[in-house]
Formats: sequence, structure tokens, C-alpha cells
Amino acid sequence: MGIILGLVIGKPLGIFSAVYFAHRFNLAYKPNSLRWMDVFGASILGGVGFTMSIFIGDIAFNNPMLIDLAKLSVILASGISGIAGGIWLYSTIRNP
Repeated sequence: MGIILGLVIGKPLGIFSAVYFAHRFNLAYKPNSLRWMDVFGASILGGVGFTMSIFIGDIAFNNPMLIDLAKLSVILASGISGIAGGIWLYSTIRNP
């Protein structure tokens, strides 16, 4: 559950917060054409990155069953993030 919550909720919040504060404190520039809803949608897709999560799961556990459960959780969380990010971005598309 921790792996899934970390990838599906933690990564988007961390990515969005970092971008927001970088913009707020003039460390980065956000084009006017880019909406905050778009940035949040992209941050949701950040939960799809699973290579390091699987690697960390491999070195964190000794029990093969826990390693397999961790890998399954990472893959499930990546799928949830991909679907949620796609739905979010599709639902916020501006009509011409």
C-alpha cells in the first residue's frame, strides 16, 4: 500500500510542489500558455517512472515474496498513474 500511495499520490504532489515553488521564487519560468492544470496532469504522469522503484524494492527486501509484491505494487501504481494522468489531461483539453 505504501508503494502505491507513494507513486500515485506522493510523486505528483512532490513534482507539482517543486515546480510551483520554483516558479513562485523565480527559480524557473512557466510560459503563460501553460496552465497549472497542465502541470498537475504532467506531475500525475510522473508516477509512471518505475525503474528505480523496482530496483529499490529488490535491495530493500530479502524475502522473495515481498520482492514480488513490491514489483507488483510498482507496476500497479504505474498503471494507475498512467491512466489517471491521461484522463486528467484529456479532460482538461481546451477546445479551439
